[in-house]
Amino acid sequence: MRKVLSILLCALMLLNLWACGNSKISGETTAPPAPKEKTNVAEPLTWDKINAIPVADDSMTEEQLRQICLDAFRLQLTFGWTPNVTTHYNSGVSEKIFYEGQVYGGPPYQSGRFGNIYKWMYFYDEENGMLDLSGGVDTLAKICNQCTGGAITGWGRVVNTMRFAGTNEMTETAGCLRVGPYKYDENVMTFGHRTTNDICLDNGAAVMWESYAALKPADGIVNYNGSAGHVRMVSAVNVVRTTDGSVNGLQSTLTYLDQWSEYTVATQSNGILYEVEGGVDVTMTFMEVMNAGYVPFTFAELIKQNPVEKAKAELSLTADSVHPNDLARAIIRSNYIMSDITVAVKDAQGKEVYHNDFIIFNNLMPYEMILSGTFSREEVEPYADGNHTVCISTRVSTGEKIVAYSGKLIK
Repeated sequence: MRKVLSILLCALMLLNLWACGNSKISGETTAPPAPKEKTNVAEPLTWDKINAIPVADDSMTEEQLRQICLDAFRLQLTFGWTPNVTTHYNSGVSEKIFYEGQVYGGPPYQSGRFGNIYKWMYFYDEENGMLDLSGGVDTLAKICNQCTGGAITGWGRVVNTMRFAGTNEMTETAGCLRVGPYKYDENVMTFGHRTTNDICLDNGAAVMWESYAALKPADGIVNYNGSAGHVRMVSAVNVVRTTDGSVNGLQSTLTYLDQWSEYTVATQSNGILYEVEGGVDVTMTFMEVMNAGYVPFTFAELIKQNPVEKAKAELSLTADSVHPNDLARAIIRSNYIMSDITVAVKDAQGKEVYHNDFIIFNNLMPYEMILSGTFSREEVEPYADGNHTVCISTRVSTGEKIVAYSGKLIK
């Protein structure tokens, strides 16, 4: 009887093993997650929340300016949204599926793009957190961003000395000032053959750890390995020193925010799980930071070397009236990065008869743009009678919507 039971037990185990193996071989995949109830969605992002972050000015303390950068970046990384249709998406790094009714957090990563929460709001319902993806992947590709664009959403609220579009360009010549005693050739235009990994090795652990110890909240760390890179915004630093006063790189840590290409799990305040795109207050030791090849930097405005400028915008036109053709040839400029441009026409009674929002969907962070393409000349020309007024405005990285020009439309 004992032998019979043993044989039956072995047969049962083999049957189970065959079933598990057969399941893998058959190519079965996990079913998509069941849509969450709408009562479980994250609290929606609203313009009130965006505008609650103060507009920086030079009367603020260094700590206040740094907090503005952190608050703006953290808000972008953690707000909740729900797609109105299931959408397959290629980020340039990996394939994803965003399911209708599922809750997600923060804009998805998109290689080579510079989206922000201002552009996002054109497709987002702040009443219920629903994102209109009727346009499919094209919509996501327009409003999402890479690590650099994500961080600039925070820094751009305060800093207008940034002149870079990628991690390989984040050098002193582009406004990224070194933090701490580490050195590299200050004439370097881009990190290339001498990568940030090389810079870490050249300076050595003791110097790099002292440099990380000098970081403050809203400073940055950047890595470029010769073909790819990544940037992070520091949210906290904890320095531990040895008995001789030197930095202990194994115990000292920095905490950061970043925009990256994969999802991590986070918990809403009501306990419902959703996925956040990016790192939110992730901690690394100084040793880990150096081994990953990161070098620290800051900006002149954050250390009070440069004043925080008041945002302004202007058009290359100076006349009080303009023909639509001349308007299209005009150039709009701002001292901060522009996010979108609005062309509006009003009649003599002040009623708006034409409105077009042009969102800057590209891999640029422009401080100036030609107006051609931002509005339809054919649609505007009927109002060129001297009785209608055209107004050109732009939203800039400080979050402000600024009027650049107002004048009569003429034939």
